[in-house]
Amino acid sequence: MDELAVKAFDSRVDFSAMLPPVLRTAVEDATRRRRYPAGGVVYAQGVSGREVYRVVSGAVRMYYLSEDGQEFVHNIYQAGDWFGFSTLIDGEPRAQMAQAQTNLVLDVLSEEEFNAFRRSDAAFDRALLLLLSRDVRRLIGRVNSVAFEPLPSRLAWRIIKAVQADEDGRLLARISQSELAVMVDASRQRVNTILRQFEAEGLLVLSYRAIEVIDRAGLSRRIIKP
Repeated sequence: MDELAVKAFDSRVDFSAMLPPVLRTAVEDATRRRRYPAGGVVYAQGVSGREVYRVVSGAVRMYYLSEDGQEFVHNIYQAGDWFGFSTLIDGEPRAQMAQAQTNLVLDVLSEEEFNAFRRSDAAFDRALLLLLSRDVRRLIGRVNSVAFEPLPSRLAWRIIKAVQADEDGRLLARISQSELAVMVDASRQRVNTILRQFEAEGLLVLSYRAIEVIDRAGLSRRIIKP
């Protein structure tokens, strides 16, 4: 998959950056700061929601929890990403769990402020529509990727998407092999075999619930267009 193909359905969209400067400042002023420890639940699947969120630092794991306790990871939100809009728009319960993957800092916008901005400034709704449209394209892209893209390419792409630099400058993807397997629709055994190959090639180092990327450029070259 080339760079253009990746951008077409999975590039990040900064909702704040799409707002006019005056409106962006007003939205920022209306939020309040909230912190969660690693593993903390931002919201639970099936509950009503009255807030939307922007990741200031850390990462949020979004997953669906089945009745028998199995998890399906949909996405990992990182700094700059907004999430939680759909419930405030359609009034339906939260469709998935939102959990702090690392120590997490969020900016929180209440339902009242969210609706007030929608009523007062059409630019807010235009940015919101663009964000939701990109989410739909991301889901379509994921389906296409599973259907046509080789597994090593899908794995490399997911790891790079999850990477964040820690305080020592190491590039870490704090995600388990089981979570990766769900995200690329493959068995954990197949995922482990390919990750071990990547490790032998010097692209990354495996550890418990984390992957350190050693050669980001080399790993990026494993992403190929179907």
